[in-house]
Amino acid sequence: MDIQAWFMANWQPLAIGAVAGLLLGWLFFYLPAGGRARRYAAEASSLNSQLTEANRALQETRRQYDDVQTDYTAQNVRLNALQGQVIDWQADQERLVESQRELVALQAQVGNLRSNNSDLETKLHQVRGEVAGELAILSATLLRLKEDALSEAQGQITTLQAELEAAKAG
Repeated sequence: MDIQAWFMANWQPLAIGAVAGLLLGWLFFYLPAGGRARRYAAEASSLNSQLTEANRALQETRRQYDDVQTDYTAQNVRLNALQGQVIDWQADQERLVESQRELVALQAQVGNLRSNNSDLETKLHQVRGEVAGELAILSATLLRLKEDALSEAQGQITTLQAELEAAKAG
Protein backbone atom coordinates (compact mmCIF):
# COMPACT_ATOMS: atom_id res chain seq x y z
CA MET A 1 0.00 0.00 0.00
CA ASP A 2 1.24 3.24 -0.86
CA ILE A 3 1.18 6.25 1.34
CA GLN A 4 -1.64 7.94 -0.43
CA ALA A 5 -3.87 4.96 -0.14
CA TRP A 6 -2.96 4.53 3.45
CA PHE A 7 -3.84 8.20 4.14
CA MET A 8 -7.17 7.69 2.40
CA ALA A 9 -7.99 4.65 4.39
CA ASN A 10 -6.90 6.12 7.72
CA TRP A 11 -7.83 9.76 7.25
CA GLN A 12 -10.34 9.83 10.11
CA PRO A 13 -7.98 8.62 12.81
CA LEU A 14 -5.33 10.93 11.43
CA ALA A 15 -7.74 13.90 11.49
CA ILE A 16 -8.81 13.00 15.04
CA GLY A 17 -5.16 12.64 16.02
CA ALA A 18 -4.34 16.02 14.42
CA VAL A 19 -7.27 17.70 16.21
CA ALA A 20 -6.29 15.96 19.44
CA GLY A 21 -2.68 17.07 18.89
CA LEU A 22 -3.79 20.63 18.27
CA LEU A 23 -5.94 20.54 21.41
CA LEU A 24 -3.16 19.04 23.46
CA GLY A 25 -0.65 21.53 22.02
CA TRP A 26 -3.01 24.35 22.78
CA LEU A 27 -3.50 23.01 26.34
CA PHE A 28 0.18 22.42 26.94
CA PHE A 29 1.65 25.42 25.17
CA TYR A 30 -0.91 28.18 24.65
CA LEU A 31 -2.68 28.12 28.03
CA PRO A 32 0.53 28.12 30.05
CA ALA A 33 1.96 30.74 27.72
CA GLY A 34 -1.17 32.87 28.25
CA GLY A 35 -0.82 32.44 32.00
CA ARG A 36 2.82 33.32 31.73
CA ALA A 37 1.89 36.24 29.51
CA ARG A 38 -0.66 37.42 32.08
CA ARG A 39 1.86 36.84 34.85
CA TYR A 40 4.51 38.70 32.86
CA ALA A 41 2.00 41.46 32.12
CA ALA A 42 1.21 41.68 35.86
CA GLU A 43 4.90 41.72 36.67
CA ALA A 44 5.47 44.34 33.96
CA SER A 45 2.62 46.40 35.41
CA SER A 46 4.09 45.98 38.89
CA LEU A 47 7.54 46.90 37.60
CA ASN A 48 6.06 49.90 35.77
CA SER A 49 4.35 51.07 38.97
CA GLN A 50 7.60 50.48 40.88
CA LEU A 51 9.47 52.40 38.18
CA THR A 52 6.93 55.22 38.40
CA GLU A 53 7.28 55.25 42.19
CA ALA A 54 11.08 55.16 41.86
CA ASN A 55 10.90 58.09 39.40
CA ARG A 56 8.74 60.02 41.89
CA ALA A 57 11.19 59.21 44.66
CA LEU A 58 14.07 60.25 42.38
CA GLN A 59 12.33 63.54 41.58
CA GLU A 60 11.70 64.13 45.30
CA THR A 61 15.31 63.27 46.07
CA ARG A 62 16.48 65.65 43.33
CA ARG A 63 14.25 68.38 44.74
CA GLN A 64 15.63 67.73 48.21
CA TYR A 65 19.15 67.72 46.77
CA ASP A 66 18.47 71.07 45.09
CA ASP A 67 17.13 72.39 48.41
CA VAL A 68 20.19 71.10 50.23
CA GLN A 69 22.44 72.55 47.53
CA THR A 70 20.69 75.92 47.87
CA ASP A 71 21.03 75.75 51.67
CA TYR A 72 24.67 74.74 51.29
CA THR A 73 25.32 77.71 49.00
CA ALA A 74 23.57 80.04 51.46
CA GLN A 75 25.57 78.57 54.34
CA ASN A 76 28.80 79.04 52.35
CA VAL A 77 27.88 82.68 51.75
CA ARG A 78 27.15 83.06 55.46
CA LEU A 79 30.40 81.26 56.33
CA ASN A 80 32.36 83.59 54.06
CA ALA A 81 30.70 86.61 55.68
CA LEU A 82 31.48 85.24 59.15
CA GLN A 83 35.07 84.56 58.13
CA GLY A 84 35.28 88.18 56.97
CA GLN A 85 33.95 89.28 60.35
CA VAL A 86 36.46 87.04 62.12
CA ILE A 87 39.27 88.59 60.08
CA ASP A 88 37.96 92.07 60.95
CA TRP A 89 37.70 91.09 64.64
CA GLN A 90 41.23 89.72 64.56
CA ALA A 91 42.45 92.98 63.03
CA ASP A 92 40.50 94.88 65.70
CA GLN A 93 42.00 92.65 68.35
CA GLU A 94 45.50 93.28 67.00
CA ARG A 95 44.81 97.02 67.02
CA LEU A 96 43.47 96.68 70.57
CA VAL A 97 46.62 94.84 71.67
CA GLU A 98 48.76 97.52 70.00
CA SER A 99 46.65 100.24 71.67
CA GLN A 100 47.06 98.49 75.02
CA ARG A 101 50.84 98.39 74.48
CA GLU A 102 50.77 102.10 73.66
CA LEU A 103 48.60 102.71 76.72
CA VAL A 104 51.08 100.86 78.93
CA ALA A 105 53.94 102.89 77.42
CA LEU A 106 51.97 106.11 77.93
CA GLN A 107 51.14 105.12 81.51
CA ALA A 108 54.84 104.53 82.10
CA GLN A 109 55.55 107.97 80.63
CA VAL A 110 52.83 109.47 82.82
CA GLY A 111 54.42 107.78 85.82
CA ASN A 112 57.82 109.19 84.84
CA LEU A 113 56.29 112.63 84.28
CA ARG A 114 54.55 112.46 87.66
CA SER A 115 57.84 111.49 89.28
CA ASN A 116 59.59 114.33 87.45
CA ASN A 117 56.74 116.68 88.41
CA SER A 118 57.08 115.62 92.04
CA ASP A 119 60.84 116.16 91.87
CA LEU A 120 60.34 119.55 90.24
CA GLU A 121 57.74 120.54 92.84
CA THR A 122 60.18 119.54 95.59
CA LYS A 123 62.92 121.58 93.92
CA LEU A 124 60.48 124.47 93.45
CA HIS A 125 59.65 124.42 97.17
CA GLN A 126 63.35 124.31 97.96
CA VAL A 127 64.06 127.17 95.56
CA ARG A 128 61.15 129.14 96.97
CA GLY A 129 62.49 128.55 100.44
CA GLU A 130 65.97 129.62 99.29
CA VAL A 131 64.55 132.65 97.44
CA ALA A 132 62.46 133.54 100.49
CA GLY A 133 65.58 133.24 102.65
CA GLU A 134 67.61 135.30 100.18
CA LEU A 135 64.78 137.84 99.97
CA ALA A 136 64.67 138.01 103.75
CA ILE A 137 68.43 138.51 103.88
CA LEU A 138 68.26 141.01 101.03
CA SER A 139 65.35 142.81 102.68
CA ALA A 140 67.18 142.89 105.98
CA THR A 141 70.31 144.13 104.22
CA LEU A 142 68.35 146.75 102.30
CA LEU A 143 66.61 147.85 105.49
CA ARG A 144 69.96 148.07 107.29
CA LEU A 145 71.45 149.98 104.34
CA LYS A 146 68.42 152.22 104.30
CA GLU A 147 68.66 152.78 108.02
CA ASP A 148 72.40 153.42 107.68
CA ALA A 149 71.75 155.81 104.78
CA LEU A 150 68.95 157.40 106.75
CA SER A 151 71.20 157.69 109.83
CA GLU A 152 73.98 159.15 107.71
CA ALA A 153 71.53 161.55 106.06
CA GLN A 154 70.20 162.44 109.51
CA GLY A 155 73.76 163.03 110.64
CA GLN A 156 74.44 165.24 107.62
CA ILE A 157 71.20 167.09 108.20
CA THR A 158 72.15 167.64 111.79
CA THR A 159 75.62 168.82 110.72
CA LEU A 160 74.19 171.09 108.09
CA GLN A 161 71.66 172.50 110.55
CA ALA A 162 74.45 173.13 113.02
CA GLU A 163 76.48 174.86 110.30
CA LEU A 164 73.41 176.79 109.26
CA GLU A 165 72.82 177.83 112.88
CA ALA A 166 76.45 178.75 113.22
CA ALA A 167 76.33 180.76 110.04
CA LYS A 168 73.22 182.51 111.17
CA ALA A 169 74.79 183.31 114.50
CA GLY A 170 77.90 184.40 113.19
